[in-house]
Amino acid sequence: MGSVNDAFYKEARKIVGDENITAEKEDIIVYCRDEVSQALKSYMADYAILPESTEQVQEIVKLANKHQVALYPYSYGTNLSGGTSPRKGGAMMVMRKMNQILEINEETKTATIESGVTWSKLIFEAQKVGLEPLPLGGGPHSGGPIGNYSLGGGPTGAIDLNEVVALEVVLGNGEVLRTGSMAFQGHEKINPYFRIA
Repeated sequence: MGSVNDAFYKEARKIVGDENITAEKEDIIVYCRDEVSQALKSYMADYAILPESTEQVQEIVKLANKHQVALYPYSYGTNLSGGTSPRKGGAMMVMRKMNQILEINEETKTATIESGVTWSKLIFEAQKVGLEPLPLGGGPHSGGPIGNYSLGGGPTGAIDLNEVVALEVVLGNGEVLRTGSMAFQGHEKINPYFRIA
């Protein structure tokens, strides 16, 4: 188990603040399960961390590398693959506080969202401007299916990944990778439909 006295905990607390990190088992256990965890062996993380920005995610990833702490991104835990099971202890990186809709663009019919935005929140906000997102299917969240390339598409009726215009991804070394329209600064405004980059 992790401890508030661990070097990783102390440094991570400086990054995200006291209210966004815990080493208490009763706080962590809820993030160590998903839809299939009842059928699998139970695992326990050492920490749960709730970043509030891309910059905080970057710093936590770098810190985890420094201290050799495994990280497990966690959106809402509705996956069916056991992907949120912390098999090596480590830290659950809970994305729920990154839940802002940054823009809903009526002209391009696109939304720029953070990974913790729920599908219902996106639908509610899009309807205010007369838009309706394609049905997701598979969970109340948006970040998990996009991040795990599990949006389906085609005859399944779920959204196809071809509908994703751009992604901003924090890599394992803490660097940010931007794809599609976001890959070139300003390009997202010039040609918001450009995906291949």
